[in-house]
Amino acid sequence: MIRLFWLVLIVALAALLVVFAMWANDIPWRVVLERDGEPDIVLTLTGAAIFLAVVGAVIAVVWGILTGFFRLPSRIKSMRQRGRTRKGNEALANGLLAIEGGDIKGAKRLISKALSDAEDERLALLLDALTAEQESDWTRAERAYAELSRKPGAHLAGLKGLTGAAVKRGDYAMAIDRAREALTMKGETGDWPFKSLFEIYVARAEWSEARNVLSIGEQKHHIAGDVARRRRAVLFTAEAADIMSTDPEGAERLLSDALKTDAGFPPIAYHLARLQLARDAIKPAIQSLEAAWKAHPHPALALVAERLDSGEGSASGRKAMNALVSANKTHRETALLKADMAITDGDWDGAEKALGPLLQGGNPTSRVCRLMEMVCRARHEDAEARTWSERAASAPREPEWSDIDTDGSAFTYSKEDWSRMVYAFGDSGQLIHPRHETYRAELDVVRNRAIGYSEPAKAETSSPKPGPALNDPTPTPPPVDYVKGR
Repeated sequence: MIRLFWLVLIVALAALLVVFAMWANDIPWRVVLERDGEPDIVLTLTGAAIFLAVVGAVIAVVWGILTGFFRLPSRIKSMRQRGRTRKGNEALANGLLAIEGGDIKGAKRLISKALSDAEDERLALLLDALTAEQESDWTRAERAYAELSRKPGAHLAGLKGLTGAAVKRGDYAMAIDRAREALTMKGETGDWPFKSLFEIYVARAEWSEARNVLSIGEQKHHIAGDVARRRRAVLFTAEAADIMSTDPEGAERLLSDALKTDAGFPPIAYHLARLQLARDAIKPAIQSLEAAWKAHPHPALALVAERLDSGEGSASGRKAMNALVSANKTHRETALLKADMAITDGDWDGAEKALGPLLQGGNPTSRVCRLMEMVCRARHEDAEARTWSERAASAPREPEWSDIDTDGSAFTYSKEDWSRMVYAFGDSGQLIHPRHETYRAELDVVRNRAIGYSEPAKAETSSPKPGPALNDPTPTPPPVDYVKGR
């Protein structure tokens, strides 16, 4: 359509010129060129116009030739420069492709050509920095990235490279400075400054700084709200774990904040309830366990609940354990907790009934098999007990039970474990199980359940129903607590 418009326009202009020439030719005016006072050449207006056009064209051609001759050296120089620039750009492109393909030697051959002749020096510096990174020459890489950061439009890319190179050199202070500079820049910076700074602080176990960076990242929408919430809960807990023995009050405050942030992270309530138990705050401890059990039941929470109930004596009944049962009635951990309670009371039928739903499907875990073995031994069903014992030997373990150590303590994570948990639980809501991964020993599932149990006397003539045989596997002691002698 546009081409047709221009064609019509040109034809119209040509037609107008022809009409104008015909009109001018009919005008009785003449252009007379005299020689020796006599008329020599007589031209119409149209002829005069054509003559002037031809003379102008000749003058233009002559002028172009003369100026071209004088400009020839500069044009030759410009042509040579354009050739060098073209070759420099080719070297730059080939060098970047060589780096991407892993050809370090090829990239090194092209760097000097790209740096000296490439049209965009920023890309040449980037090629130099990338090649240095591939050779693990971090000093040279930092030098190239520093130069790149001073170029217009490349400041952010230079800071990113400087951050990565500083991390590789182990200079985390420099990496933090560069990433923080990028994070506080105005305008769009992408999410790499947040990710880099957060990862550095988490790797260095600087939990408080990581939380501050997480807040900035959340404000700038670099991270989803639910992921930030779970990560923050883990960071609170990790920080509390570091100061639990030196500053229990500060640790309790951090854990309280963590529980409000995300009650579905079991280590929060486990440590918080134990700290609350240490200062005899029984009701808050039960509330903490109840909130956590409702969100994510875990066997370690049941251990603390049992400890709370046993510490209060018979008058309190089973406030903590019953609170857990009521908080999440349909979860499998609740079924196991009910079975544990029944075993402790010597209610073997009740224990089997509670375990019934977990036996469906034909592939119970070793934990369920061990509890069924205990029930059968208590009933003197030795053949069935041996069957359950054999099944327990080959049944799958429960990773969450492996979080409990042989002394009854739980979630004894190292700093590296906490760092992993920030991402594992923060990003997907899943726990890690370091003890399960390394096949370390864990608390015997039967613990001290029903050991020393004796059937209440129903009548003088009735013979007591014996408890489990004393030659059963020796259970580990009940969980230790922060309060000695409790």
